[in-house]
Parts: sequence; structure tokens; C-alpha cells
Amino acid sequence: MKQQISFLVVFILFCASDIYVYKPYSLEGKNLKGEIRNITSLQSVLNNDEGRQITKNTIEAYDRNGRMLELQKLKNHKLFSRINYHYTDEGVLDYSTETNPDGSRFLNITYKYDENGFLRSKRFNRAEQRKYDSERRKTEVEYEQYYNNLFTEVLYKCDYKGYKLEEEFLKQNGELSFKQTYKYDYKYHLVELKYYNSKGQAEKRVKYRYNQEGDVLESKTFISNRPALISSFSYTYDEHGNWIGRTEKRKPADNFLASDIDTSNILTQRIIAYYN
Repeated sequence: MKQQISFLVVFILFCASDIYVYKPYSLEGKNLKGEIRNITSLQSVLNNDEGRQITKNTIEAYDRNGRMLELQKLKNHKLFSRINYHYTDEGVLDYSTETNPDGSRFLNITYKYDENGFLRSKRFNRAEQRKYDSERRKTEVEYEQYYNNLFTEVLYKCDYKGYKLEEEFLKQNGELSFKQTYKYDYKYHLVELKYYNSKGQAEKRVKYRYNQEGDVLESKTFISNRPALISSFSYTYDEHGNWIGRTEKRKPADNFLASDIDTSNILTQRIIAYYN
């Protein structure tokens, strides 16, 4: 139970940059300015006892239209995974392919849209993924059940602008794995994200406040309607007005359900390259 809570809090806190559905996997809606070629991100946990530990390292590449072309995930500064995004002649995201460092296929995702051109569903083909563990090593038969329990489809409900209001994560047998709902302010900043378990019961919600630049200033995580974690964010910006350094300071609340939450501060650094 504690491990599940810890995972969900980390998942929710770091999905805020991907809340927009109007143009999936594009720069639009991510509060970024200028013609961006690529973004290199390095995320580190600041732990007083163990020092600085890198937890996430990615490189995103975009075309001049702001569409993501490739996402590289690195571990120990070495390529761990590569995701390539493929578009139709009309510029709509059609499918994405994730590969291992040696180029072998790992995961394939296809995207479907409604009559308004808004994302309706994502379908995950995990046939190749189930052959590997979390470190991309070949697995034995015991991992089969684990992958059978992972969601294979995500269904979306969107508003009239295409911003997602609800996501349902479904297992291969059609059962609900979990669900998330989204609320926005008049500027379309995400102000509340709510998590529901497989029984449809609300377990967790995160509320957000923003600074004048439109970046998250504070997030408050609630578990079972009780405060669990408060995060405050500070930034440094480049000449284009995009942040290149973000520090998250975490403060736990008195909630026994959140006793396993990591309260280490987090530093995220970004190198942003622009088209001339």
C-alpha cells in the first residue's frame, strides 16, 4: 500500500507538463516561448544525507511546427530508451514507437481522434514490452502476469477546445485500472488533478497555483481528503522567458497514509536550444 501511494504521488506531480490534449506531444500548451529545437532536462533529488542523485534525464526534439519528433530517455548519461513520433500528411500524430538502445522494438502506441480532431484514445501494444524488466533485461515467465495487469488503452473526454477532462486507463480485459480527472482556470492552467482507483473511488487529488509567468508556484497533494504534501517551486529563466532551472521544496503534512512519500527536494535543470 505504501509503495503504491509513493508511486502515485510521484506520477501525479510529474505529469503536469503533459496535461494538454489539443495537440498531443507538441509545444502548444506547455508554456514555452520561441522556436524550440530541443530540450535537455536533468532532474535530481536533493537529499542532505546522500547528496544529489539524478532521477530523470531526457532529450526532446521538435520540428519548426512545434511537434515532438523524438524523446530520448537516459540513465547514467547513456541512452536507455528512444521514442519516435510519426505524423500523418496533415500533421496529426498517428503513432509512436519506443525502442531499446540497440534499436529493437519495445512499445508501440496508436492514437485515435474524434470528429473534432481531438484525441479520443491511445492504444498500447505491449507484446514486445512484456519480454523485458524495468532495466530492459530479458525477463522470465513470472513477469507475464505483471504486464497483463498493466493498462493497454487510455480513453479521453475533452472539452470544446480539446483539453482533456478525464482519462480512463483500461486493462486488456476492459477493466478499469485507474482514472484521472482535470480542472482548469480561465487561462487553462491546470488547477486540480484527481486520481481514482480501479473501483472508481477518489483516492488522491493535487491542487496547483501559478506564478505570473504561468509556471507552477505551488502544489498541494491530498490523500483521502487530508493534506499529504505541499510543494513550492522557484525558477530561473532564460532570455526567452522559459525556465531553465526549477527547485521544488517539499513539505510533508501530518497524514499517516502519506508516511512513505519521498520528501526530498528536487532540482530540475533544462538546456533549451532554439531554431535560428
